[in-house]
Amino acid sequence: MPLPQRGKTKGGWVGSSTKTHVLSIEGAIADAYNLAKGSYKTSPIELQVADIYVVGTNPITEYLVKLVPVI
Repeated sequence: MPLPQRGKTKGGWVGSSTKTHVLSIEGAIADAYNLAKGSYKTSPIELQVADIYVVGTNPITEYLVKLVPVI
């Protein structure tokens, strides 16, 4: 299964820890949230983590997190 690319996807947003310069899942969540926040400028949004991807094994080089809107 290929890794998703950073940005808007069909069902949500994928954030990368390399864009925040913090190698953590929290950094990837913050990046995905910032991407989603740009799509909803006026209304509040509620998001949940759908997937977490870990790139690299020793050492881990990147975290990818997919956020989707809560329905």
